[in-house]
Amino acid sequence: MNPIASALDILQGEKKCFTGIGMVLPLLTRVKKQLRERFFANLGPMRDTVIQKIDERFEKVFEDECYLIAATTHPFFKCKWMSGEAAKSTKTKLKQLVFESITPVEERDRQSLTDDFLQDEDNLSEKRKISR
Repeated sequence: MNPIASALDILQGEKKCFTGIGMVLPLLTRVKKQLRERFFANLGPMRDTVIQKIDERFEKVFEDECYLIAATTHPFFKCKWMSGEAAKSTKTKLKQLVFESITPVEERDRQSLTDDFLQDEDNLSEKRKISR
């Protein structure tokens, strides 16, 4: 069960590397892959149970957009750990999130930006007067 121990060491920060939410899904995927590929004499049913329990325990995490986006944007993992369709779907979600969060400056009225900024300053001045 060395793959599990190694993954736990990494997640606990014992391997002197940055651990974050972006590492969770790739590490779990790698653990499952290594468990499937290794031969364990007389431990086949136990290995299968461990893989099944990982799938059950982390089912919602594998579907969570936050974890998927974090793993996709991780500089080391990107989409290397995903299957073709999952990688395509996650890339589409990431592009959609980026496009939704960006509003080009040309679309905003420069006067309204100035007004918003100055209005915030006026509100601060009024709050200062009231608190005195």
